[in-house]
Amino acid sequence: MADQNMPKSAEQDTAAIVEKIARKAGERALDHFRSLSSLPVETKGHLDLVTEADKDVEAFLIGSLREAFPDDGIMGEESGEIPGASGRVWVIDPIDGTFNFVRGGQNWAISIGLYGNRRPSFGVIYAPVRDLILVGGKTVPTRLNGHPRQG
Repeated sequence: MADQNMPKSAEQDTAAIVEKIARKAGERALDHFRSLSSLPVETKGHLDLVTEADKDVEAFLIGSLREAFPDDGIMGEESGEIPGASGRVWVIDPIDGTFNFVRGGQNWAISIGLYGNRRPSFGVIYAPVRDLILVGGKTVPTRLNGHPRQG
């Protein structure tokens, strides 16, 4: 866990940007969640589902991350790999827990992780139904809804 009293790092600034992106993605996902009865669902494999919500939220995440960090690569669950020049890669799961999502459950989230310099850097997980956001990593202090947590 990062030292809670350490000076703010560039990764902490990056995490703050990604936290905002995750919250906006969560708003989009909630719009789909509220209209589940009309949401088409495809099956990719046994218990492996994909919805229009997955595709829409992933497209939003890709666009937002590309705008904020144009040199970074992205690995999306639905779209695959988008190469970048920086050596950093964003790993995204637009609806982590699609199985629960399509059944109207609360246990799903927007998951975004940064991999750079051959190691995981930090992650942001936002559960919009519960309005819980967890942010943390090696150089980013672990926080739940902005409050420090033990990592």
